[in-house]
Amino acid sequence: MEITQHYSDQLARLETALQSGTFQEIRVTDPAELSALAQLTLTGLGTGECSAISVAVNRNLPLAIDDKVAVKRARKFRPGIAIENTESLMVWLILVMRWSAHNQTPIRASLQNH
Repeated sequence: MEITQHYSDQLARLETALQSGTFQEIRVTDPAELSALAQLTLTGLGTGECSAISVAVNRNLPLAIDDKVAVKRARKFRPGIAIENTESLMVWLILVMRWSAHNQTPIRASLQNH
């Protein structure tokens, strides 16, 4: 929701990632996920953060999120949850994928602009 309303450049990249199969859009329909979602909405987080936490917790997936308040709430809701952020993902890309300096430059410029 946040991307579609405020960040048109990110929306374009998201749509490309969805079309290419890099990302997959999912629905929160499992009763356990819906229950966790309902509990999390009472903490004051937005729907997107609550949905992400609920799915990560119930599907035993790492949570990719940068919002510091959401990270605290996620850790309180499920101690020990694996959390990734932009920094950890970029380090992973650089180290594991062995990105060349040429590939890092546009990413670094993009990060500095946001």
